[in-house]
Amino acid sequence: MAAVSKNGVKGALSSIINVRLKDTLAPEAPKNIVAAAHAGRIELSWEKPKDADTAYYTIYKSEGDGNDFKKIPAPSLITEGRFTDKSVRGGKEYQYKITASDKCANESKPSDPAVRIKIKAPLNVRFARSGEKSYYGFSYNPEQRSLYVTDSADGKTWSWWNVMLQNFPLPDDFSDDCRISFAKDGKKIMAFVYDTEKMSISVSVSGDEGKNWKWWEVYSSSLPLPDGFDENTRIDFSVKGNLVYCICYNPAAQTLSAASTTDGKSWKWWKKFGENLSALPNQSVNSLNSACFYGGQFEAFSYNLDDKTLYKGTLPADKTNYVSWNEVSSKFPAPPQ
Repeated sequence: MAAVSKNGVKGALSSIINVRLKDTLAPEAPKNIVAAAHAGRIELSWEKPKDADTAYYTIYKSEGDGNDFKKIPAPSLITEGRFTDKSVRGGKEYQYKITASDKCANESKPSDPAVRIKIKAPLNVRFARSGEKSYYGFSYNPEQRSLYVTDSADGKTWSWWNVMLQNFPLPDDFSDDCRISFAKDGKKIMAFVYDTEKMSISVSVSGDEGKNWKWWEVYSSSLPLPDGFDENTRIDFSVKGNLVYCICYNPAAQTLSAASTTDGKSWKWWKKFGENLSALPNQSVNSLNSACFYGGQFEAFSYNLDDKTLYKGTLPADKTNYVSWNEVSSKFPAPPQ
């Protein structure tokens, strides 16, 4: 650029000025969003926009029928056309919208319509020992509130899932923070509900193998959770006479902790019995895990819903890892759903 005087005299050229237009054009919104529900997670995938400068994506989530979409925090930028949401609960419905952004952080409009998906409430299945060679199992369907039982005198021949009670009533204050577990001692069956928010335990008891029940009452008013407890921790109970073990088994963290009591008031506090536990041979994301205490040792079970195998690992109380594991059943039918 040069200045020109009134007399037409042209001055020297000015220095070069670089002008860069700001990018304010956002990419198109992602399309063809697909959601798939699995145990403990929802996997999202989508078609990338055709815009060449798309740099990353943002996921927005709402629970239920609401329109309160909130950004899902991610440890790093989501640059691929897929994402796994592990902050989900069984029995809940979720909606998702996705935006695309370019390198200048121009964000597209949210994908429309929102993709909606519901995670089935996970089956509550636990296995335990009832004798030197005998086993039992309970399956509780949280959506139907039905309770099924199976047992075996030798671990080989089983009476498959039989309905024990339809529409099993839950405590009035039952919430998403509660975990339910069933234990058997002879003809006595006990149902425990551990409220992980209130740190309290309620109990319901049948003395005639589930025909008649004494419904819910407070068993323990305060049992704080063990260190390391998280959403992957399974809470189980084992009963022998007045002795009750509360067991927290976490296959993901490879730990097993337990506390015991004879009256629900005075507890032998949490002790970590299992640490760096090896994964059982059939362990997968679709395994249902449980644990029990019998004969001075703990036993952890893995029931694989895919191949229907049932494995057991034996953990003596004076060890920190399995001393043995074995296949209990190679084709254990899934309980009714």
